[in-house]
Amino acid sequence: MTASLLQIDQVGKRFGGFVALDGINLNVAPGERLGLIGPNGSGKSTLVNCICGTLQNETGSVTFDGRKLDGLAAHQRTILGLSRSFQLPRPFHSMSVADNLRIPLLYAVKARSGSHLAADELNKHCVEYLRLVGLDHKASRRPRQGSAHGLALRRPGRSNAAFAAKISLLAQQLGGKRGGSVKGVNES
Repeated sequence: MTASLLQIDQVGKRFGGFVALDGINLNVAPGERLGLIGPNGSGKSTLVNCICGTLQNETGSVTFDGRKLDGLAAHQRTILGLSRSFQLPRPFHSMSVADNLRIPLLYAVKARSGSHLAADELNKHCVEYLRLVGLDHKASRRPRQGSAHGLALRRPGRSNAAFAAKISLLAQQLGGKRGGSVKGVNES
């Protein structure tokens, strides 16, 4: 049996008197894809937020790659290799698409390796990752309002490759989408 990369054990979260999560158990093996499906208000986003550290679970534990994450902030979990994309990406509109990628790329590489990337190496990685998600031709352009969501859908698993993530949490990447607009998402 393969060890779990992500283990959720009896996780619970309340908002005042409202019980959002109660006794959630979940195991994700390396390379496994898992989807959370449920109606609005069923706790899907709350669980993702507890896993990535945006929210702290009040009961139970979250273990990632053999390490308990309880109490760690989101940025600390990112350094460990847990990445998360949001339903509505919010790029810096005053910066180019490439510059928007450089920020997390610099942060993730420095935090994990303890060293800085040289400018030419950073540019090489940036072009490589933009090519991977089909945005290399837009590297010098500024992102437009409303365009980022469709771009994020191209290959969500690959879009997190730039950050050398061990696991990627993709929040509502397919919400409201049909047929052709989700084609290729499972190919990453």
